[in-house]
Amino acid sequence: MPASNTSISLKTLEQTQTDTVDFVGPGDPDIPRNWPTIAKTAVMVDVMFLNFSFYAASAVFTPSIPEIKKKFGATTAEGTLGLSLFVIAYGIGPLILSPLSNLPGVGRSPVYLLGCLAFCLVNIGTALAKNLHTILILRFFGGLVGSTPISVGGASLMEVYGPAEVPYAIALYAVSGICGPVLGPILGTLVIGRWHIWSATLWLLAGITAFTTVLIFFTLPETLASNILLRRAQRLRAQTGDPAYRIQAEIDSSDSHFVVELIKGTLADLTLACTDPVILFVNLHTMLIYGVLYLWFEFFPFVFDGTYHFSEIHQALAFFGIMVGAVISVIAYILWLKFSYQPRKLTADAIVEPEARLIPGQIGAICIPICLFMFAWTSRERHVFPPDNMLPQDAADNKQLQCPKMQQRTLTEPSTDSSDTEVTSDALEKAPLQRDRRFCWFQNRTRPSTPLPWMKRMHFPEGEEWVKGVVFSTRWVGLVLIINVILFIVAVVMGYSGSRSSNDKSTMSTAIYDGRCSVSGGWATGLHALINILSTALLATSSYTMQCLSAPSREDIDKAHAKGEWLDVGTFSYRNVAAMDIRRKVIWLVLLLTSIPIHLMYNSVVFSSMATNLYGIVFIPDDLGINEPIYADNRTAGLIGDALGYRAQELQMEIFNGTLRNLTLQDCVDAYAVEYNTHRKTLVLVADRKYFRNFSSLRSYYEDSSQSYYAYNSYRYSWMCSEHPPSCTKDGVMGLIDQSQWTVFAQHWEYRNWIFDAPAWDGTMRIFSCQYNELGAVYDKNLDPMETSLGNDLKTLCYYVALQNPNQEQLDAYLSTPAHWRNGSWASQVSYRWENYTRYIAGVGPAPVINIPISHCMSKEVDERCQLLFSLPIGLVVIMCNVIKLVFICLAVNTKRKEIFLTVGDAIASFLAEPDPATRHLLYVQSQVDVDRCSQEHMSMGRRVTSWVSRNLCSHGRTRSSFLIATDSSSRPIPSRRKRWYQAASPEHWTILLFISVAMIGQAAQSVMQAVLLSNTPQLLLSIIYFLSNSILTNMLVAAEYNDYAIHRKPLRVSWPRAQQRSTRYLSLPYRYRGPFVVVAVALHWLISQSLFFLQVRVFDIDGTVIDRWSTTRCGYSLVALLTTIIVGAIATIAFLVLGLRKYKSNMPLPLYSSVEISAACHPPQDDKDSALKPVMWGAVAESKLDQSLTELRYYTFTSKEVIPPDHCS
Repeated sequence: MPASNTSISLKTLEQTQTDTVDFVGPGDPDIPRNWPTIAKTAVMVDVMFLNFSFYAASAVFTPSIPEIKKKFGATTAEGTLGLSLFVIAYGIGPLILSPLSNLPGVGRSPVYLLGCLAFCLVNIGTALAKNLHTILILRFFGGLVGSTPISVGGASLMEVYGPAEVPYAIALYAVSGICGPVLGPILGTLVIGRWHIWSATLWLLAGITAFTTVLIFFTLPETLASNILLRRAQRLRAQTGDPAYRIQAEIDSSDSHFVVELIKGTLADLTLACTDPVILFVNLHTMLIYGVLYLWFEFFPFVFDGTYHFSEIHQALAFFGIMVGAVISVIAYILWLKFSYQPRKLTADAIVEPEARLIPGQIGAICIPICLFMFAWTSRERHVFPPDNMLPQDAADNKQLQCPKMQQRTLTEPSTDSSDTEVTSDALEKAPLQRDRRFCWFQNRTRPSTPLPWMKRMHFPEGEEWVKGVVFSTRWVGLVLIINVILFIVAVVMGYSGSRSSNDKSTMSTAIYDGRCSVSGGWATGLHALINILSTALLATSSYTMQCLSAPSREDIDKAHAKGEWLDVGTFSYRNVAAMDIRRKVIWLVLLLTSIPIHLMYNSVVFSSMATNLYGIVFIPDDLGINEPIYADNRTAGLIGDALGYRAQELQMEIFNGTLRNLTLQDCVDAYAVEYNTHRKTLVLVADRKYFRNFSSLRSYYEDSSQSYYAYNSYRYSWMCSEHPPSCTKDGVMGLIDQSQWTVFAQHWEYRNWIFDAPAWDGTMRIFSCQYNELGAVYDKNLDPMETSLGNDLKTLCYYVALQNPNQEQLDAYLSTPAHWRNGSWASQVSYRWENYTRYIAGVGPAPVINIPISHCMSKEVDERCQLLFSLPIGLVVIMCNVIKLVFICLAVNTKRKEIFLTVGDAIASFLAEPDPATRHLLYVQSQVDVDRCSQEHMSMGRRVTSWVSRNLCSHGRTRSSFLIATDSSSRPIPSRRKRWYQAASPEHWTILLFISVAMIGQAAQSVMQAVLLSNTPQLLLSIIYFLSNSILTNMLVAAEYNDYAIHRKPLRVSWPRAQQRSTRYLSLPYRYRGPFVVVAVALHWLISQSLFFLQVRVFDIDGTVIDRWSTTRCGYSLVALLTTIIVGAIATIAFLVLGLRKYKSNMPLPLYSSVEISAACHPPQDDKDSALKPVMWGAVAESKLDQSLTELRYYTFTSKEVIPPDHCS
């Protein structure tokens, strides 16, 4: 383009070294709004087609879900995940693509073109995928690159059309976004029905996007003004060879890297979206309506297939109801704009706020719950009205409210008195429309159109600037509330609408996840991290607001001084709280009280449920054959089934089909010697055949692991030990294994019921099954029966029967062998018979137990059944406290206090501008005697302090011991030594802080087995530590800066700077200290939540049912996390103490935040005007007539004049 078509602002090289390239006025033909109608129409058609195609890509996947389930064996949830991931990525994409398209070196067209091409390739890759994981990953990336039209489309239209035309363009653009997901399922159903493969929809998408790529390559021009100007500058540089031709965007970002600019844009969008209440509301409302829209795509198959039994194509056609409603609503909206809104806007002297265009949306908002109710009501079978009749009405609301473009367009309209140049500049140089979140709000920033009353005060009167920080706090508290409500709704939906049988859905808690323990534990850890970030944000904002409420104003201080009292400045003070009026006290107290339940309960709103399984134990020989049954008869099979929770035949199959996993002895002990057995059930112990006595299996001495547990009060793995269970330890068992001495108690499944008739002292006795209680009846007749031959032989007989469980032949052979008996004749006289039934010897004690060495184990693995639980009552309490905090912080905004002192700098500035006569006689002075002695002792005088009663301060007959001066009632000497930082805070603060810090360690050890409130008590104590340490750190740093004025001359640091004054750092805490302080606070809150936590333990019986009497709720603890907490806390405490040992730079007296001390140091010379606005220094100045008793006096004050530092003598 010739240079004559440009307007170049020439400046000398000495001034700028550049020639700025810009448009030639508002009529420049290169400005997109000046393009011909056909060019604008081409942009409109391209953007609408893009919007339609990419929106259709989300819902067109829905008909593929049944085929994906068949193809890959996926569940319904896994199949639906392809749609969910696409939509999630579709929302993330604009955060990257919008800032990218706004860079002059990139522009809109490359984002459109490369996004379409990438989306085409991703769809092809998805169609060729061989597994479900690949499909889901590619669907996510497809949504990411497919978000191009929602990222850039609205911005292109606003750059092409003027303010009067944009509403119509945006309306059409929005309806194309509705038609896409509506027609998507119809097209998907048709192609699936034609080709009968799950990937048919993806090939369809690939073809559409390939055509779209070619279309926009030839027909879509660049619309970004800065990119158009950049190419113009490049042409000029190429034509003239002069590199000085540059656009303003190049000049502004000459020192910034491409990636830095991209990150800045993304962060700016996120910050604005989260902190600006209007943008946040629009985004949340849009999210809600989009959620309603996409719920149709998931619920239609349930209703029209499950209830009305529609065919697939008829189900797809049901979506037409939404599209009909969208078309009707856009027509109605355009007519309303044409005949209602626009005429009123063009009326002379009419003030029409852009929000007036939201009236149709307000009507539509009412329709949402009505239509949802009607859809649910008509979804039952045989209803007179089919539910799709209700969709057009709901779609009308969807059309008006679900499209962020239309709502954001409402906020972007320039004022009616803007010139064309201003409109062009605004539209071309701001961010894109989906980046409209920034464009929309800032372009209308000067117009107070927000509906919230407390947000209308964006420009605060002089003296009320402190409200800005509190308003900022309301935004953060509101953001936390929104996050809490969203998480609460998600948890309630997941917990109380689930179909899992293990989900109790009780009032106190409900499961939102049931499965692997690592997953539930990971989610619990992550959610607790988020909870602690949110709770720290609430704590910080509450702390800031409370300090603003308790901060004294100049009026408060003047009243206190008149009463002979004082107030504290720049720090938390109970004295200040006592001096507040009743309204501020109520707000302050409510903010404090609502913090207590949050820190006592917040971390328990989600908690883990650990599942531990009881299991049966079976012994088998190491040479068991595949055709050898492990049970002798059906009765034994039943006993095995009772011990394992399932049939013996199934165990027989599992032993040989690979279901049971072989474990070494060490692995077996590692797997089962655990506190919570989460994923193992049946245990098979393998031993040598010789221990089985003609049987194929034995049972454990303990019937199952529950018997081993001794009523849930001892070790669950006591079956491993031949000794008494309380002495059973894992290390002890491992030691026995290393020595090849590990044995386990076993018993037979059943015992033959032998009845013996044996000779006795007084005749013949009958013994049934060798029960010890029957033997005892015999032994009681003898002084020492076990030492007699009869007693020994009886014991031998019973041991043999119990251990060997013999049959008749084996018993005959044993009785007839004399070597087994002391009295062989007695054994030959024993007669016996066998009752035709068997019985298990239940009370024989240790005698019948077989001690078997184990060769290896076989274990059955099962799915874990841990849960992530959500507590509904705790969630409601947290949200209620969050709401109360938000309301009362908003009330704090309207306290209408002026000139409050948040920092010491604020007080110094006020007292310098208007010194307080009540503290005139409290000056630190240096008399001539001091000067003479200074040269010899370098002012090594002590601070001789006594109580002072001021004539001014005692007008009410009061005295205050803290109003201090020197002995002569008119001077106070300067301390000779420099103080340390810790002396800036009161000893009471340090004592309470260290006491609670030490108590935290003891509390951790004592809270392990306490209830949920006690488990969160450390969180409350840590919050108190946060308040105290924040106060102490603030005191030390403010005192350090205050002290620095005795060494360096510099402007005051105040909350609301004027002239040369410097800005404060929000309650005087510098970023280099505040950042690590907040990070450590969040880390400690999170570590404590991992050290002590609310835990539910569910005990599952061998048959898989929960044993309620053994399931318990308790406080869990983690030694690793507890140790980490102690280490981090100790390091933080040591760092805090070391910081307190630093010395101040001068021996300037510390003000200790007393308003009297600060006021006394602010009496500048009479000729020092406006000293508060200039760089000041603290030191000695001369005044000859301060007091009649002193002929020459130097007193210390802040002043902009020359001073003598306290460490020097003149």
